[in-house]
Amino acid sequence: MTHCTNCTFGWGFCPVKDLQLDPENDGVEFRYYEEGDIIFMEGDRADSFYYLYKQGKVKIYKTDLNNRKVTLRLVRDCQFLGLHAFLGNGFHTNTSKVLEPTLVCKISGKHFETLAANNPILKLNILGRLTKQLELMENKLTALETVQ
Repeated sequence: MTHCTNCTFGWGFCPVKDLQLDPENDGVEFRYYEEGDIIFMEGDRADSFYYLYKQGKVKIYKTDLNNRKVTLRLVRDCQFLGLHAFLGNGFHTNTSKVLEPTLVCKISGKHFETLAANNPILKLNILGRLTKQLELMENKLTALETVQ
């Protein structure tokens, strides 16, 4: 399996290449999703997290009190999804819907613990990505408040 060559996130980090993940590893699974597929839903247990590998686009949305789907962000190739639920409360608080054919690397919690224990670069990368996501969400909230 080849690694990502043009990460849109611009971090130059690919868990598949840099951590030498492969489908033979226990706790790592590669799966191809078609447009319209759901990877996880609000309320699902978050015992794994996902990495869009090489290609794809996924919409992350939350259902509001009026049953409207509010888009939180779009996830593209070489980005993580489901990470905050996995590291946080253990349940997904949003839904991920595939917008175009997507290849996903699913990393189980047990396998992640082993990877993180042996790779401080992974921890720093994930912390950096979560920080960037928080910054983007803060900017989105600020923009919404400005409109109101």
